[in-house]
Amino acid sequence: MRNLVGLVIGLYLTAALVVFAVAAWSFSNDTRWKNAVCATPGNLRVNTAAGETTLAGGPDWLPWAAYRAIAWPKTYLDDQEKVADLVDWLMVQYNPFPQTCSR
Repeated sequence: MRNLVGLVIGLYLTAALVVFAVAAWSFSNDTRWKNAVCATPGNLRVNTAAGETTLAGGPDWLPWAAYRAIAWPKTYLDDQEKVADLVDWLMVQYNPFPQTCSR
């Protein structure tokens, strides 16, 4: 019985690691997210003396991907209407930040 519980936990954690790794790979290699324009929180100041006009960076995807990996069965079921199949969900072929980011 202990071996069966260990097997189930090991498979769950392996799937979570795969979900996180594929999301991280998608966000770091896909140009959709490198060129995304995201809303910025509050009144953050920009260093205009250095010639900056906007805040740098795309969406804050790391906490989102971590939650997605930890609760992967629930997040997959929640995103069913946004994706066509499992590969689209794994490769983040949809916009998970519709309120804050535009592509």
